[in-house]
Amino acid sequence: MKLYKLYIMGAIFAFGCDDGYIDDISAVDPGPDESAPVVTISNPVGDVFIPFTENSTDVTFKFQATDDIEVKSVTIALDGAELASFSGFVDYRNANNSFTYEDLPIGEHTVAVTAIDPSGKETTESVTFIVTNEYFPEDGEIFYMPFEGDVFLDIISEKSATTSGAPGFADGIKGNALSLDAANESYILFPGDTLAGVENFTLSFWAKVDYVGDESGIDGSFGLVSLSNVSSFWGNIEVLVDGGNLTNGANMKAHVTNGASETWVTGITNLTNIFGQWSNHTLTYDATSSEIKYYINGELKSTTPAAWTGPLAFENVGPMVFGTYQFQTTPSLTSATGSQPWASFLTGEIDEVRIFNRALSADEIQALVDDVD
Repeated sequence: MKLYKLYIMGAIFAFGCDDGYIDDISAVDPGPDESAPVVTISNPVGDVFIPFTENSTDVTFKFQATDDIEVKSVTIALDGAELASFSGFVDYRNANNSFTYEDLPIGEHTVAVTAIDPSGKETTESVTFIVTNEYFPEDGEIFYMPFEGDVFLDIISEKSATTSGAPGFADGIKGNALSLDAANESYILFPGDTLAGVENFTLSFWAKVDYVGDESGIDGSFGLVSLSNVSSFWGNIEVLVDGGNLTNGANMKAHVTNGASETWVTGITNLTNIFGQWSNHTLTYDATSSEIKYYINGELKSTTPAAWTGPLAFENVGPMVFGTYQFQTTPSLTSATGSQPWASFLTGEIDEVRIFNRALSADEIQALVDDVD
């Protein structure tokens, strides 16, 4: 019965077509060709920034051409030399295309796209852009050491750190990272004059701390990042791991000195996300509120009133130290003391060290944390 019904319906359909119930397809006059093509370049829309370790990059040029009648052809040229030509578009009034140029070197370049319609009208649009590996600091950023390119370089001042104990490189939270080993008493030093005159600051970095264990004979108290004070036991700035274990987690402390006054940030204990994994540490001082804040992975862990009010005035500023305390270096960076038996060196990695001459907001700190994704 179902087959019979389908047969009848097919017969009716055929009969209807024969009797002209469905219009035949016929050509429609498109009208006069009045307008030249319209060309839009959607990429690049500005300069192209690449890592400071690179000298070239791949760039994908994206463009569109439209016409009231038909786009006959589209050509793309770079710095006056034709790269490619396109034609035979499925949507004859609208052509969307792209072309990837590999290893485009640093410098200024101009990409030009030309579209032609069947009547010979043509339109050319161009974009001039720069491929650059120059780093442009964020608002108030005065120091940035990403540890890329196997160099210990602040890419803002273009100054390099000095090394001790054969520090190396390892996979970081973003690209490469500084790799240190307590068994080699390894650390790096960087001139501290960048921070000498700041009145507010933000210090942010990532760390991956290996738990060494008591059986190694290496104590669990060590500095991560420090701004030394060459006449004082403690540095002007200290961020340190103050012991802990795999069961209870790590304990963190921070210390800031302002002239004869000093303030400790404490109570940040039993952190289970420090040993063996990456964590972001951000320390800020705001002269307006006279508060020191400590964030881990963007989360505020401590707000500590400073022992002073108003702007900072660091004294006797020496080098910055990455991987230990100022008095554990050889020789000690401070005349106040030498090596301490309870203090040691970091085994692990440090990455993405950034310093600002202002106190970043919580949202800005979260943006730094998110920047590695």
